[in-house]
Amino acid sequence: MTIRAIIKTSNLVQLGLVLLLGVCFFGLGRELREVNGLLRNFYRIDALFSELQANADDKYRLALDYVSAPSARGLKDWQNLILAERGIVARPPTSFLAGDERSLQRIADSLDLHTEGRELLQFCLDQNELLSRLTEVAVMRARGLYPDEQGGFTVEGDPQPRQALKWISDSKLALIPGKILNAGRQLRAHRYQDFLAHMSVQRHDVWWTLGFAVGGLILLALNVAAIMFTLHKRVVRPLALVGRYAEEVAAGDDPPPLRLKYGDELAGMFDSLQKMKSVLLSRIQELKAAESAAHASRQQAIRARSQALASLQIARKASTVQEDFLRRISHEIRTPMNAIIGMSYLCLQTRLSPNQSKYLSQINKAGSTLLDMFNRILDFASVDEGSLRPERTLFPLGRFLELLRRSVAAEASEKKLSLTLNAAPGLPAYLLGDERHLEEVLRILLDNAVQYTSEGGVELSVAPVRETQGKVRLRFCVADSGPGISSENQAKLFEPFVPGDMSMTRSGSGLGLGLALARHLVGLMGGVIEVDSAPGRGSRLSFELDFDLPPEEETRAPTIATGDSEDANADDGHGGERALVLVVDDNEINRQIARELLEQAGLAVAVAEDGSRAVECVRRQPVALVLMDVQMPVMDGMEATRRIREMGHSPSELPILAMTAHTDSGSRMDGRDVGMNDYLTKPVNPAALYAALEEWLPGGLAHNPMREAERPEENADGATPPAVPPSPPLHPAINAKAGLATVGGNEKLYNELLVRFVEHYGQSAAQLRDLLEHGDYRGAARLAHTVKGVAANLGVEQITELTRQMEDCLPDVPPAENLLQGFETAMAEALEQIRLLQKHNGLAATAGDMRLADEHRHALLDLLGELPQRMETDWGGVESALEAFIPLVEGTPYAEELSRVLAAVNDFNPADMAGHAELLRRHLSGDADEDRLLH
Repeated sequence: MTIRAIIKTSNLVQLGLVLLLGVCFFGLGRELREVNGLLRNFYRIDALFSELQANADDKYRLALDYVSAPSARGLKDWQNLILAERGIVARPPTSFLAGDERSLQRIADSLDLHTEGRELLQFCLDQNELLSRLTEVAVMRARGLYPDEQGGFTVEGDPQPRQALKWISDSKLALIPGKILNAGRQLRAHRYQDFLAHMSVQRHDVWWTLGFAVGGLILLALNVAAIMFTLHKRVVRPLALVGRYAEEVAAGDDPPPLRLKYGDELAGMFDSLQKMKSVLLSRIQELKAAESAAHASRQQAIRARSQALASLQIARKASTVQEDFLRRISHEIRTPMNAIIGMSYLCLQTRLSPNQSKYLSQINKAGSTLLDMFNRILDFASVDEGSLRPERTLFPLGRFLELLRRSVAAEASEKKLSLTLNAAPGLPAYLLGDERHLEEVLRILLDNAVQYTSEGGVELSVAPVRETQGKVRLRFCVADSGPGISSENQAKLFEPFVPGDMSMTRSGSGLGLGLALARHLVGLMGGVIEVDSAPGRGSRLSFELDFDLPPEEETRAPTIATGDSEDANADDGHGGERALVLVVDDNEINRQIARELLEQAGLAVAVAEDGSRAVECVRRQPVALVLMDVQMPVMDGMEATRRIREMGHSPSELPILAMTAHTDSGSRMDGRDVGMNDYLTKPVNPAALYAALEEWLPGGLAHNPMREAERPEENADGATPPAVPPSPPLHPAINAKAGLATVGGNEKLYNELLVRFVEHYGQSAAQLRDLLEHGDYRGAARLAHTVKGVAANLGVEQITELTRQMEDCLPDVPPAENLLQGFETAMAEALEQIRLLQKHNGLAATAGDMRLADEHRHALLDLLGELPQRMETDWGGVESALEAFIPLVEGTPYAEELSRVLAAVNDFNPADMAGHAELLRRHLSGDADEDRLLH
């Protein structure tokens, strides 16, 4: 056989042996897998019975210990043991089934058992469940709870530990663990015999499989040895002989021909080797030639790359020089231009002659025009270099269009042109897009329209084209009544440095960059400018752009101001847009307190009832600062802060201040971990709130009511305003001073909040008892926390302290009965005092300089004369009669005096009533005499 045939045959034999070994090892693995499954099933059954036996012993022992000596720890351990058996809580690490969170019944159903074994296992599970129910009855009796009609333990009675102990003895609970142990031993014995029987069968198959595998390995080794022997004899040895023959030829000897000396086979092999050598030499020469050519090409590529890099470096240097030139010229030109514009404006505010005012106005206007022209040159250079990129910001469309109209309203008014904004209905309130470049394009078009129109007007119209999911396409159009543009000039309208129309009917001023820049910017935003014009009928320049709608866009701009330039003088009254502060709190009263305090500081306020709405509010509109409550339904303040930070709002860009009743250091650390900047505790101190706003609000707090309140207010004539009569004293349950401080001294707001407290939480004592009776301890804890926060803000200190004590025990343990009774008493007292306060405040009137009608004065004098007698016989009628005069004296000098009389009557204080009534009667009589003298 040839060497090739030998190697081929050997490979086939080896392949067959490998397949035989694979089959043997596959069978062996299957047998081992079956054995492993038997072992795992055996051990799982053993672990289950061990767990059943241990649980039964522990369950009986814990129930007996609790009945004998009740303790919260023993009750907790017994409950955890039953809950772990049912798969409700995790098992302890010492359990035989630690890590398996299923119930014992589910674990038993997953085991592989025969019928007899499954019956024994089910018997053990039934006995264990019976033990659980019996011990539960014993424990409930020891606690004083008895079964109701539905099968639960909600009927309360006296604890009877002795009867429960006797019941345990009579029920023979101690025998159940022994039954479970005996059944487990029987099942273990059966499973052990089945395991041994199966292993004896498996052993015979395993031995046969191992025998075949060993035989295959022996045959494979013999095959390898035969191949090595054949290769040595047929290849290695002949090659060595050929080598010696070659050495003899090289040494100059004259050996016999190779064919005669070693035979035909070696001679053929030698010839083949010579041919292979010649082929290899030719291939080597070809590879060397290819390598030389590749090396030459690589050198050429390197030289070309070096030249390209040099050209690129020169181009970059030129671009840097250009950018540096533009930057330098921008600085050099803007500095004197700002001086020209600013100084001329300041000079226009002084006393000037008409000619001086005219000259300075022209200088200011020319400077503004030159600065705007220079800005457009820089923008056009940026467009030409390709460095401009579209931007994406959220902006209100209505305010954007109105500010745009105002920017050109002055020039239009100077030329006596009408400037109209026509906004179609159905426009979105907010858009996501390139606000800056859109504003620049429309400004260019409006400036050109006003510049080239001598009479008539200019109109800016905006209309929706179509709206898809999350996107809207709008059409912007600027129309004028100017001379129009011919078709020849329309072709070069957007070319740089060429004005649209050089005819006599249009001005030829300007560089001609505006419309070229507008075309580039519209193209950058994905649109095309279209022109519709003809000589004598004006011009219309329009384009369409796509914008994204903010997430959950629901609001629509109801109206956008339209009209001519004379109506464009409206302002927000604050000299600019106010900073927006977002207040997040689930309680309406707390939200109103924060809103009032912030609005007193001149801030715009948005509110959200929970964390999810706060996240959406921050996503929809720019917010300067967030006041975040921590404990809220739906989404708490911690999670809301975490999501806002994940949206990309850093603490320096969007400060978030926690505002909660929790004051512990752990809560502060949790807030800082999620990205909160600072921590304000409830009740919020206005001084602390304003100080925090001054520290964290971007740009600071421009108006601090607390600091300004420290300076005494004076009237125009320098006199200190009269003090407001104090409110009647409140019960100690309410600290009115603290409550007023929380709302910045705003008595009206404080009274409104007290009314809301009565409306929302007047029944909280009954609600709390109802929640506790139904076992809803978590709901009771939430109610106590809410009432605590509101009461603390309003200065209801007794209720604040009582609800704080309730929070200390809820939701784990219900509050004590004396604590609940104290809460009910304090709430009743607080509600009564609040009602009295509201009644008193409702009877007050404000003094002023208005004149009281004569018929009303005489009627009031008659009533004051009858007061002493009527107080003894008709106190209720006197009160009603005085209350009827309250609206009549509102704004007159007698308002405060009548309020004091009515307050004394309301308190049934005849002495004070008589004194105040006499003063009021003298005041009324003196004014009446003065009126008669004047007339």
